[in-house]
Amino acid sequence: KSLGKYRLLANLGRGGMADVVLAAGLGPAGFSKLQVIKRLREEMLEEPEFVAMFLDEARLAARLNHPNVVQTFEVSESEGEPFMVMEYLDGVPLNRLLARCRQRSETVPLRQGLRIVCDALSGLHYAHELRDYDGTPLGIVHRDASPHNIFVTYDGQVKVLDFGIAKASTHENETRAGVVKGKTHYMAPEQVRGAAVDRRTDVFISGIVLWEVLTGNKMWGKLTEADVIRGLVQGKLPSLREAAPGLDPELVAICERSLALEPDARFASALELRSALAEYQGRSGGLADHEEIGQLTERLFGDKREEIRRTIDEQLSGAALAANLAPEASLSGDTGLGSLPSLSTGKASGSSVLSQSVGASTSAPEAAVAVPPRSRAGLVLGGAAVALLALGGVWALASRSPGAPSAAAVPSAAAPPVAAVASAPAAVEPGAASVELTVRAQPASATLLLDGAPLPSNPFTGKFRRDSLQHQLRAEAPDHRPVTRLVSFEQSLAVD
Repeated sequence: KSLGKYRLLANLGRGGMADVVLAAGLGPAGFSKLQVIKRLREEMLEEPEFVAMFLDEARLAARLNHPNVVQTFEVSESEGEPFMVMEYLDGVPLNRLLARCRQRSETVPLRQGLRIVCDALSGLHYAHELRDYDGTPLGIVHRDASPHNIFVTYDGQVKVLDFGIAKASTHENETRAGVVKGKTHYMAPEQVRGAAVDRRTDVFISGIVLWEVLTGNKMWGKLTEADVIRGLVQGKLPSLREAAPGLDPELVAICERSLALEPDARFASALELRSALAEYQGRSGGLADHEEIGQLTERLFGDKREEIRRTIDEQLSGAALAANLAPEASLSGDTGLGSLPSLSTGKASGSSVLSQSVGASTSAPEAAVAVPPRSRAGLVLGGAAVALLALGGVWALASRSPGAPSAAAVPSAAAPPVAAVASAPAAVEPGAASVELTVRAQPASATLLLDGAPLPSNPFTGKFRRDSLQHQLRAEAPDHRPVTRLVSFEQSLAVD
């Protein structure tokens, strides 16, 4: 399947109003280049408001050009369908990196953690400072600069993703008064109140990111959205001093200032917060370099990186691209992540990078479809409630997890996303939280495997311990293409 000059390879994420797709730009002499395409969903094409929102995002994304912001190469249209072409990123969203550290009972080293936050702040400050061609400030506010929309690559680059719900003076489709946009667990008090937002709103959200990098835990923990809103309205934020009692008081003070309830009491800009962090770390050996960030990401996710590379190679094979033997591979199910990012199952964020692609925010799982030339028939393995993560590092589209954007029109990450993949699902211990997995594949003779181990039957229903890892689900049958997906054990799911 093609979209203009691009060959569509796999679905990476599905957000509130857009899909994120892994694609290859084709050229002469066998040239091909991996890209990520974000396109408006078919059912949204007849809704003028959603088309306007998508085009607003596209116009803004095309203007952004900074090392710490995901790059949009092209905004185009094919047969009346608008789409964006974004860069392919090989890495993982920060929320997945933090989750993997928690699984290993460790935190991100301070040098690397502060560098990631500082680079994200650089990208945000660039967006805040951006001006129109006549010199008029665009007044951009991201409003969703959560860990789902901060992407870390294997070569140590940090990119801010998904300006899908950003506020900008150039937007033709303005947010109505009182409408709240963003992820509840990563909102500033003024967002919850439906009040005006400015760059200091992103400073507050960055303070939450800093809090979580320093502690290794989510600032609001497992509190419900209602509890989070109540805490923001009443001014009762979780204490960093209690969460990390051994932390340097100077660093605690920096974080607490960024989290001030009143915007006037916060750092005046993302650059000011970045400078404070850099100055602090400068007295302790300086910020980490890109190589150190890359080494951290490789150490945590290197095993999954190779699997994703093999998946991409399969999709880019001559059979998939030239002979067109296989239909577009579907790597997602009914998701809400909002991060392209990785070929995983989960919610998608909505951006434009592979692995956890840029464009939106969410997290997505891995998925592989082998294309042997012996048969054009394919296994049917659809994902009804599969969480989409993103191909090996594509950030997710629109996450509908507890931290997902509240605005229905906002794809998240993805997004966003690369997720960790477990080596084997753990048995459910008495009293432990569990999820139910139901899988059915066609033909009925297909063999089902989970993390390489055969499941006892097809169809199969069983319970597994809830975790934030990604597990490999595979279906095999003679004379059919095997299908591989990554599923997230964050909630019960059915794959038909």
